[in-house]
Amino acid sequence: MKENYSQLLCEIGKRFAFIEANSVEQINLCKELRHKIYCEEFKWEPETTSGLEITRHDELARHYLMFDRTEGEFIGTFRIILGADLPIGKLLGEDHILHPARINNYSSNGEVSRFSLLRKYRTPVLLPR
Repeated sequence: MKENYSQLLCEIGKRFAFIEANSVEQINLCKELRHKIYCEEFKWEPETTSGLEITRHDELARHYLMFDRTEGEFIGTFRIILGADLPIGKLLGEDHILHPARINNYSSNGEVSRFSLLRKYRTPVLLPR
């Protein structure tokens, strides 16, 4: 079973790259992908004239792009928000075991959020065996 996971991860690594967005242009590409998926497609957030989906948590986040080497295109994004003021804290009561304030060293907390993947990649993709 462990070999199967290793092989799957190897195949995923051959096809897809995960890139930390280090420039303003790359971070804006993340926000464009989020806008396309969160605002235009799912209507979870209002569309903006800038074509960027932006929240107050972006400044404290590390942004990542997902790239399909086969297709030669960016296919998705996610961010990791660092610190104590995490969005999940607003969803959970302060007495919840996973509330950021209940974790001893909450300054080192992180939350993966705004995971966005283009529609054609959200359907099952069979990798070669």
